[in-house]
Amino acid sequence: MFFNNVVREGGKVISPIQDLSEIPAKNAVFSDKYNHVWVINQKY
Repeated sequence: MFFNNVVREGGKVISPIQDLSEIPAKNAVFSDKYNHVWVINQKY
């Protein structure tokens, strides 16, 4: 999974993967090893 790979390579978790059942979707926030902040979302 992309999120786990980034963390394993030195990224830092800002907000862990959360299940947003009202949308329904999942999201997470992290920074990569270059301190860029990312928000990822996945609808299901």
